Amino acid sequence: MRHSPKTAYHEYYPTPGGTSADVIRAILELERDGLSLKGRHVREACWPLAAAAVRHFGCWGNALKAAGIDHEAVAKRRKWTVERVVQAIHRLDRQGVPLNYGSVYKTDSGLPQAATKLLGSWHNALRAAGYDPDQIRTARSPWTRAQIIELIQRRAAAGLPIATHNVVPQSAEVASRRLFGSWRAALKAAGVAVPMVQYPIWTKVSVIEGILTRQQAGQPIYCYAVADQASKLYEGARRYFGSWEEALRAAGIDPATVRRRHPPYTKDDVLAHLKRQAADGAKYSSPCQHPEPIVRAARRLFGSWQTALEAAGLASAEPDPRRAKRKRRRRKCQSRKRVAKSTARARVPQQDRFLREMKSERNTASDGNRNKYRSKEEVVRHLLERKLEGLSLRAVAVKRDDCPLHVAACRYFGTWRQALQAAEIEPESLAGMRLWTEDRLIRRIRELEHQGVMLNIKSVIKIDNGLTQAARARWGTWDDALRAAGFNAMEIRRQRLPWTKSSLVQAIRAHAASGLRVTTCGIRPRSIANAARRLFGSFEAAVVAARVSDKRNLDYKWSRAKVEADIRRRHQAGERLNSLAVTKENPCLYDAARRYHGGWDEALRAVGIDPDSVRLIRGKKTVAIGANHTTSRTHRASNKEQTHKPNRVATSS
Repeated sequence: MRHSPKTAYHEYYPTPGGTSADVIRAILELERDGLSLKGRHVREACWPLAAAAVRHFGCWGNALKAAGIDHEAVAKRRKWTVERVVQAIHRLDRQGVPLNYGSVYKTDSGLPQAATKLLGSWHNALRAAGYDPDQIRTARSPWTRAQIIELIQRRAAAGLPIATHNVVPQSAEVASRRLFGSWRAALKAAGVAVPMVQYPIWTKVSVIEGILTRQQAGQPIYCYAVADQASKLYEGARRYFGSWEEALRAAGIDPATVRRRHPPYTKDDVLAHLKRQAADGAKYSSPCQHPEPIVRAARRLFGSWQTALEAAGLASAEPDPRRAKRKRRRRKCQSRKRVAKSTARARVPQQDRFLREMKSERNTASDGNRNKYRSKEEVVRHLLERKLEGLSLRAVAVKRDDCPLHVAACRYFGTWRQALQAAEIEPESLAGMRLWTEDRLIRRIRELEHQGVMLNIKSVIKIDNGLTQAARARWGTWDDALRAAGFNAMEIRRQRLPWTKSSLVQAIRAHAASGLRVTTCGIRPRSIANAARRLFGSFEAAVVAARVSDKRNLDYKWSRAKVEADIRRRHQAGERLNSLAVTKENPCLYDAARRYHGGWDEALRAVGIDPDSVRLIRGKKTVAIGANHTTSRTHRASNKEQTHKPNRVATSS
């Protein structure tokens, strides 16, 4: 009889309150009996042993080392070093394995991953092993129609499957879509019959016939068995009848007669199970060691698990330590709740009275406003009054000033825009919103072209974002909008050439010549760092190829004094010192300040700068002038409604 993992590990449960010696003894017994010593297997099947090992040794690996067992051999993991990577490459070369990345990954996926982690790339690992990557890299010629046809015919002659997910290599299936339009067209060109998979077309009649066929053949027709053995029939029954039970009734079968249910457990069943467990010498004190239906039945029939044990004559069993721990937690939680309730009752009565008064005043005010707008005429009258008083009629402003008015307008007229139109107020004239039409969009694009503005989408977004949004809403894309205005979208779009080694070296030298540190987080644009990893293997190799003389650029070591010196330099140069600006302009400085000072504000205080004086407040622009002087310029909107805002996109309130 084959035992489950939990049964096999059952006898190795450590006793509660065991020592480290007990844990080591249990581990050695597991090894002696040939059971798995992997941490995952032990946690799943014998979690008290794993918990005791962590409690005494810190982790399962340390427990294995204390027992004199090699953790690497148990976990079947290799600790890679540069020397091991080089040795593995030489071994694969002696075995005749091609050393390109794809072939090595299929043979030993861990080797290229470790090489990339330790040396930056697989090419660097090949160079470290004494190989030339350019000679090893396999040059793959593109697929042709003749090669794909030959591959299909060869697989068909050998009796191999020719479905798309079975084609090897997968690149042949991708090339077939490019050369033939689809894999099915490639099969027809090769003269191979297209495989057809016939799926049953279900109807109510065919579903009933399928149910009766299974019943006559003696096959089970209860829900679980049909869903497992004939899933298409089960799905068809649910689609046409709503549920499997309704399908059975339509076939003239009572669902209750075919449903497989275990009869409810009785007290005798529970007691017999417990006595049988005790007679077999198995552990029985914890509910976790028994089937869940038995545990539920015991608690339902006897009130608790301990009472069921006592009824079975097993009261002498040791109490479960986890049960006692749960009781202690429950008592602590109850005591905290009692303290919280007593504290809540002891609140000052004046505070309660004050809160009740504030709530009643707020409810009274809202009821009064709500009762003002009982008809469409009242809403229109109040809209006209707001217009005469010079108050804003935008939906956002009305919601803030008089929310019941906005609610009533939407209730009576459908939308806020329709309410304004009912009051003979033009919605587009309120907040400077533009009503875009096709002629206006084309005219605006041509105006920008006459003004000398580049018509690529990024340049237009910086000048008039509303134009690009309206153009996309009408034509779908900005290129279609340019074509509608009579421009060639391909000529206007800026073409970015891919980075090459020479252009990358020139960009790094120019960045270093400007006096900035050449680091991955500080160099701009960021595509330089990505291209350096792709072309040179790592950013450091690209910097070496650029022959940047300043060695500190390669590995700049931050310290507390260097962070403060950089902050003082930015302050004296008049550069912005708020956290948002520093994060964008010099993220390395910001990260170092958080690492050595705990935060950017603490770093500013360390050099004698008040963080509030340089902080960028929303709605204000703060610029540092001198050592202890800042000027602020506040952009506040006027209380009255502006009549024109050119960059606002028209939206319906």
